[in-house]
Order: sequence, then C-alpha cells, then structure tokens
Amino acid sequence: MDKDSCDTLIARMIYHALLKRGKFEEYRNYVLGKVTRDELIERYNLQSERDSVICAKIGEDNYKELIAQIKKRLNGARIDIIVGGPPCQAYSHIGRAVDDKNMRWDSRKFLYRYYVEFLKALKPKIFVFENVPGLISAGKGRYLEVMRRLMKNYLSAFSAWKCPSNNW
Repeated sequence: MDKDSCDTLIARMIYHALLKRGKFEEYRNYVLGKVTRDELIERYNLQSERDSVICAKIGEDNYKELIAQIKKRLNGARIDIIVGGPPCQAYSHIGRAVDDKNMRWDSRKFLYRYYVEFLKALKPKIFVFENVPGLISAGKGRYLEVMRRLMKNYLSAFSAWKCPSNNW
C-alpha cells in the first residue's frame, strides 16, 4: 500500500528483466536519471513487470477485487508461494505499550483473515506465515488461536498437505 515500496518493487522487476536481456546499461541510465521508468517500460515492453505490482491497502472493501486482479494477471498460471504475516505493530509488545488503547481498535489485527482468503482463492503450492513477537499474548492468545484454526482448516482442504510441525 506504500507507493515508495511499490515503486521499489517495480524498479527491481525492471532491473531483473533488463539484466536478463543483457541491457544492464539501460537500467544504469535509469538510475542516473538519463531515461525515465516510463521510457524503459515502453522501449522494452515491460508493462507486465510494472503491472505485477499492485499498490493497494488490503481490507474488507477490496480484498475480493484484489484477488480478481491477481487472477486476471496470472492468466491461468499458478502461484508457487504466498509470503505474509500479521503486521507487527498490531501485535508487538512495543506497539501495544505505546498505544493507550492497547491496539484494541487497530484493524490491522484482522489482516490475517484476508491472508487466508488469498490462500483459498489462489491456492499456492506453499505459503509462509511469519511469526510476530507478541502474537501469543495479544488478545490473551485469542488472535493466535483463530489464526491457527483458519490455517488448519485451509490445510485440511488439501489432503496431500500436512502441517510440518505440531506448532500449529
């Protein structure tokens, strides 16, 4: 959802595409300001690299639309991996300590629900869900328990998949 972060990802996608084509000098010219990103995209037909990054905040009002956009861009291809995790601000001891409401009203606490929706819709070969210090104690453990249940339910839908440890 952060424009600067998305711009960085797009620049990296362009870098790798140009490197693969033996056009590193063109990327260097871009970094030096001799050519614009749009000029590179047009000159080397890099629209798909640019479009592979979706700059949006994920929430109740748009997660289905984002899934649809991703599916359209995949054009029938399958995703190998989805990597994500709960935002640390909503669960960390520090985040809760500096917020006089103890992060009680922070909607980021519930982003894991959308993560599971992305898993269900996109069916990656594998997924990684990062742990966040403080997750065990946040909400007296309720959030972690709900996450575990949702992930177990998702995994049980795939009989060939087994949870790699008893930590879930």
